Amino acid sequence: EAERINHSSNCPAATPPSSPLDSPPPPAPAPAAPIPAHYISSLRASSRRGGLSPEKERDPLARLLRFLRAFYRELAGRDPAHPPPWAPPLPPGTLCPAHFQPSLQLAPLGSSGRPENEPRDTIRLEQILSAFRTNEGAMHEAPRRVVVEGGPGSGKTTLALRLLHSWATQDDWLGPSIQLALFVPLRELRGSTLAHYLSKELLPKTALSGGSSPWSGGGGGSCGSGNGFAQVWKCLGLLEDRLLFVLDGYDEAVTMGGQEGKGQGGTGTGSAREALGDAVELLEGRMFPECRILITCSPGWSSELFPLVQRRVLLHGLEWTHVERLVSAYFAGNKKPESANRFIEIVFASQQVLRPLACWPLGWLLLCVLFEEEGGHLPNDTLDVHQALFKCLIRRSLVRKGEIHMTASTYSDLPGHCKKLLAEFGKLALTCIKEDRFLYTDTEIRAHCRGGGIEVTELGFLNRGLNFGRTHNQKKRADYYTPMIRTFAEFLAAYYISSIVHYSNILRRELEDLPGMSGCGTGSVLDNNTVLILRFLMGLLGRKGHLVFNQLCPLDFPTRTLFVLLQASGPSEANVAAVCRLLGASSGSWAGLGNGTSGSSSKVPVPLVHTAPLELEGWSHVLRSDACSLEALELVFQFDKGADYEEQLDAFFSALSANDSVRLVRISSLLGHEFTATEVDRLAGYVKTTLSKSRLHTFELVITCLEDSAHDRFQSLVDALCDGLEQNTSPILNKLVLDLNLGTCQVVQLCSALEHTEQVTVLHLPHLGCGRDGLRAIARLIRARPLVALNLAGSWGMRREDPPSSSGVSVGSGSGSSGGVGSGVSTLQHMVKQPSLTSNISPKTTTSSSYYFSSLPRGIMGGYNSLSRPATLPRQPLQQLLLDGYSNSSSGDSKRNSDSVLFQRLFHPLPACDPAVHSGSGFHDVFDAARDPACKLRSLNVSKCLLGAEDALCLGETVRRSLCLDALRLEGGTRLGEVLPVILGLADNTSIQLLDLGSQRLILEDGPTQLVCQSLAKNTSLRLLSLEGWTFRIE
Repeated sequence: EAERINHSSNCPAATPPSSPLDSPPPPAPAPAAPIPAHYISSLRASSRRGGLSPEKERDPLARLLRFLRAFYRELAGRDPAHPPPWAPPLPPGTLCPAHFQPSLQLAPLGSSGRPENEPRDTIRLEQILSAFRTNEGAMHEAPRRVVVEGGPGSGKTTLALRLLHSWATQDDWLGPSIQLALFVPLRELRGSTLAHYLSKELLPKTALSGGSSPWSGGGGGSCGSGNGFAQVWKCLGLLEDRLLFVLDGYDEAVTMGGQEGKGQGGTGTGSAREALGDAVELLEGRMFPECRILITCSPGWSSELFPLVQRRVLLHGLEWTHVERLVSAYFAGNKKPESANRFIEIVFASQQVLRPLACWPLGWLLLCVLFEEEGGHLPNDTLDVHQALFKCLIRRSLVRKGEIHMTASTYSDLPGHCKKLLAEFGKLALTCIKEDRFLYTDTEIRAHCRGGGIEVTELGFLNRGLNFGRTHNQKKRADYYTPMIRTFAEFLAAYYISSIVHYSNILRRELEDLPGMSGCGTGSVLDNNTVLILRFLMGLLGRKGHLVFNQLCPLDFPTRTLFVLLQASGPSEANVAAVCRLLGASSGSWAGLGNGTSGSSSKVPVPLVHTAPLELEGWSHVLRSDACSLEALELVFQFDKGADYEEQLDAFFSALSANDSVRLVRISSLLGHEFTATEVDRLAGYVKTTLSKSRLHTFELVITCLEDSAHDRFQSLVDALCDGLEQNTSPILNKLVLDLNLGTCQVVQLCSALEHTEQVTVLHLPHLGCGRDGLRAIARLIRARPLVALNLAGSWGMRREDPPSSSGVSVGSGSGSSGGVGSGVSTLQHMVKQPSLTSNISPKTTTSSSYYFSSLPRGIMGGYNSLSRPATLPRQPLQQLLLDGYSNSSSGDSKRNSDSVLFQRLFHPLPACDPAVHSGSGFHDVFDAARDPACKLRSLNVSKCLLGAEDALCLGETVRRSLCLDALRLEGGTRLGEVLPVILGLADNTSIQLLDLGSQRLILEDGPTQLVCQSLAKNTSLRLLSLEGWTFRIE
């Protein structure tokens, strides 16, 4: 028969069989005959067929092209050489590479840490080496080198063979542009050169010549002799970009090369590099620099290739449309066409679990088998799916061996020896995951898995790798296996850890060696393998999950990951208590808020809770636990569009209300998050519920608004606040922080409610823009009942629509004469109202229109409303910065004749408010109430407020006359005139102990410095003083 094939006159076209999807499947396909392990030998036999002209017969390149085209066609047209033992008979050609339709996505280079759910452009197979335009209009040029990244079992080798088949069949998108395509499985190089591997291993001796070896006179010489492959190799450089190298398995070659090097006592890195042979030169462009290259690797390995390639493509298995056709053909062949729609519907509904599995080259078939065994049902949970799949595989294996004859419904548990076998292989899988590999040799498998009547390779969850070199069988080299689906390895690794969970020392060692677990800290990045292994592990352990939680450190995982693990294991009391310890929410983690008037909550790290279902559910379990001793919590509202988290929010606030340890609750929103009317009403109910907590000490509500006219939208929220304060508020509620866009009527309404809530002694109402009426209501509150601390940071005394007054935005426009004092106004008042204390300035340069504010609170200028809240600092024009410091003008009085003389004689009179002038500002009422002898106010914060000249003088009189004020914060001053009255008032003050005047904008020369020092020297009560950011220019 061999003689007949060798002398055949015609060379048949080795085209792949027609797709089984193009025609109705046969009624009952017979089982396929076993294919020899080294099935490439038939191709080498067909290469001896003659019948060509003598010229082409003597041309080695023509013979090579003819052989390779036939070789690739038949190689890609065959079904897998080692089909899984559990697979039912399929129509011929169903799983062959020629019909492979991959799901490909374009990914930017250097984005290996990019979130997996981030949208990427989908590309077709014919676009992988060509220029194309994305959906957004971006144009990508044709690359010379492409890396294809895909997980174990995703079909990287199948994709390579599909590409070669397209070249062999002269497809329009590849055939004309590529004259020669060479396939190199990098794992089989083992340090040899590309020329040696192609000539000695991959290609038969008859591929280039009729009888004897073309590269040696007697058939045993080197590659460089004769006029065969050596001549072809030398001419490959002339093909330039018409030459394509398909390099398969970069990570496998490097990993196994490193393993072999370590086994021989060498360095893993050097041996891994040497295993690639001169393929390194090819990749780096030192060999055939103009050729095209497509190289495949596993996720995480492409980063090493980023400097060498121009395009990165992600392989996600099969296209969904192709999966649908395969499923329909499968059930039609089994006489159950109605089951196809039901199967596709179930899989499509599970986007996170079942659909990714179904898109794997063999995943769809495995799910179909499980679907039939489970009576038309499939699990939805990741752990349940993997457990069901392994039970199905083992059950089928035992049935084939004749050990059982049971159906799925009557045989739910696994024999002990099978569990032991899975745990043994799980230990090997875990070891390889730590080395970042999913490739196992048959030697490793035999060493770890003792069998017990069944081989692990017989179960069918491992794919046996293809071997292309002809010396593989001769030298009895190792066979390689990869998991059919990557998550199989991670599941079995977790299965092994669950078997040793009661041995704490072994468990601790295995957990510490997981990727990303060494070098614990907040900056460490956890590996996806580690998180998935632990998810499987916690699901397997269930109520015993606390055994793993107790081995972890608080900084090992972020909060969301801990809640993922808690969700997998279940919220048993022991599990939740262990999570409380890791979150710092158990006993001993909190120092307490204390009973001080202002509270010590600022020194307590407040955990953030985001309105994500996972976090809301996890924190609900924590708050319900008896082990929870958490004292502070902040909930940040940010809803995704169209998302409804009402059920999770209800559960969270229900747990929060029942919790006895939390004393500080802060509810906030991210900048730019706009609440709908329904969300505001729902938030109002939550606020009212929270205020009734029996041990609530501090409540904060911070809603960031970008619109100045958003008062009405929050009216229901203000109503709920007032009702809660008046009716059923906590008896120990001491501090209330409300930072939202309150209108004048709302401030009045709130202050009226607070008059009946005597337990609230600390009130923070920052960023108010309500004007004089709202501030007057606050002043009435100060007089009506004891208020210990008041924070009005970032507020202003007038609304935009209020009539102008001297306390508005204008800073005055005096003549600037150092000694000129108007009649009826004190020297100090005149000095404070001047735009500069050191220079002569024209009134035209300091009009109110030239003074501007960047990001004033609540939008006094619409153009700055989008800036963040910390920037609410009034800013002066550039010329004003100059006027507050040195003056570059040579005109006017000299420095000695102005500053020194001025401040030597201006120490008296002390600052005083002129009610006739200042009564139009709301700050007058607040400051006047603060200096009332009956006032109990001890702390006042007016930092970054818009204070005019009269405001500053009025505050200075309050400092001078107050008997109880012991803390004043006036940060962010932009002019010396804003802070100087306060400093002068210190001379007569006997109560202030803390004064914060920090500012980056104040510049003091000799005269102001002398005045400040003299005032501070006369004060006897001050203990803490902050002048952070001040600039002193002293002669």
